[in-house]
Amino acid sequence: MTQPPAGPPPYGQQPPDGPQPGQVPQAGSPQPGYPPQPDHPQPGMRPQPRKRRTGLIIGAVVAVLVVAAAVAAMVVLTLQGKTPLSSDEQQIESTLREFYGTLTDDGFEAASQLACKADRDEFAAMPDADKAEAEKLAFAVDIKSVDDIVVTGDKAKAKITGTFTFAMPGDSDDESDDSSEENLVKEDGEWRVCSSAGTGT
Repeated sequence: MTQPPAGPPPYGQQPPDGPQPGQVPQAGSPQPGYPPQPDHPQPGMRPQPRKRRTGLIIGAVVAVLVVAAAVAAMVVLTLQGKTPLSSDEQQIESTLREFYGTLTDDGFEAASQLACKADRDEFAAMPDADKAEAEKLAFAVDIKSVDDIVVTGDKAKAKITGTFTFAMPGDSDDESDDSSEENLVKEDGEWRVCSSAGTGT
């Protein structure tokens, strides 16, 4: 008995799932009765490794360390009297130590640049011969403590205790002292050593 040729189903009737008689399943189409298979790596292929966040973690750690170092530096400088957050007493002690350290290491002219404007102007007005003689002086100052700091407005007094030694050119005898009374003034927000402040000028 001859089978009628396969044709489209009657109008309004859906064809059954799966290949129809006489049809060959297309390659890659799911087999009837089996769910779609998930993607798996083909034999012989390595799975892609997961991206690691090591770089992000290291960057965060470095950022934290930088901030911590900056905060620590700010605290140290504040305690040393080298920031606006320092008290007047801390800034005055820091100023005196810097001034006399410069005097010892770099000489009279370099130290004068750290002094108040009146002292700088006085040094600038000195004859060149006097400047040359002053530069020959050998200073050695070792500050043990800065005490008795009294601040009055933009002026201050302080007492330095330590060893003060200086030698005149051609003089074999060194002169020394163990304390010094200092005058300071505040100019442009900074404390400066000012010998002129003690003379009423």
